[in-house]
Amino acid sequence: MKANERVVVIGGGSGMGLAVAKKLALEGAEVVIAGRSEERLRAARAALGGSRIETATVDIGDDSTPDLEYVQTRCATFPRIVVRSEVSLS
Repeated sequence: MKANERVVVIGGGSGMGLAVAKKLALEGAEVVIAGRSEERLRAARAALGGSRIETATVDIGDDSTPDLEYVQTRCATFPRIVVRSEVSLS
């Protein structure tokens, strides 16, 4: 990972996605953490700190989520996208 690289982590509000976002941020990346829970995203951003962390509330399976267009336009030029999603089997 190069310093100042831009990365979006989808599913970065908790668990493995948050761990990936933290590692990338520590390496100097500009990170956009995207996920479904605005509350988790706020907590993740607070835990990571730094001005190079952004959040976006999205559900990649739902075209009507608030920040989907933001992610599509803002992150379109990002060289890396990490998708960390969890599937619930019940």
